[in-house]
Amino acid sequence: MERNIPIVLLSVLVAACGDTSVPISETGYADGCSPGGIWRGTDGAFAVIDESHRGHLVQPDGIQFVGDLVGVTFDQGKLCLLDREKSVLHAVLPIGSALPDGSLEAQGKVDANWKRRADHMQMDADLRTSAGGTLSLAFQGAYDSLHGVTSSRSAVSGSYRPISDRDSEVLTIDSAGTAFGQNARTGCVVSGNVDPVDTRFNVYRVRLTFSNCQGERAELNGWPAKGLGFLDQNKAPAELLLAIDVVADTRHYSVVATMERL
Repeated sequence: MERNIPIVLLSVLVAACGDTSVPISETGYADGCSPGGIWRGTDGAFAVIDESHRGHLVQPDGIQFVGDLVGVTFDQGKLCLLDREKSVLHAVLPIGSALPDGSLEAQGKVDANWKRRADHMQMDADLRTSAGGTLSLAFQGAYDSLHGVTSSRSAVSGSYRPISDRDSEVLTIDSAGTAFGQNARTGCVVSGNVDPVDTRFNVYRVRLTFSNCQGERAELNGWPAKGLGFLDQNKAPAELLLAIDVVADTRHYSVVATMERL
């Protein structure tokens, strides 16, 4: 029998298509119906979507929903929707985690709507799990004006350490966007690049490789790790948030980190 597993990522008081939506400033959001943005809700959940339609929806437990989110216009451009045939998310779990029905994978098409230049998004999806169940996803997120801050290699360069595990590692990003770090506890060595996706917006493309990881994290070794990040310079010290999808041979693994600048 098919099991329906509800997962609610975020909740806010104003719906995406409500008449009370507040316009975003002209410099704070892309023209047209791009879903690009940093979208926040309660309990630390968030979504980050770049201008090439790639999106990461992240739960506080580290589970991500990753995929392409392609916007289209409706009602003479006043309402923005996702192209359902081109918008697909798959669940990405941290090592050692499973979905409520015990499965390790889920994928499905996505519906979403938002007003042009409005500050809330409503997104829904029913993902089919590898165990044959249905994972129901409901996302309501408020736009974060951090998205409208410009990005650059010089802005993101520096050394960072994880807030949750301050003694474990330091990740250094140089002025060319080259990243390197080593975790003393797990042995993991991380190398790759962190670069702006579109310098008008505060979203960075992250491409990393893990090596020398010990224990259960050894499953990350050698596989491509791709994701998105953004920099919050309103915090003191500044914080870099990374949402990464490690694409292994038969699995995807979620790596999420909030790091503070040293």
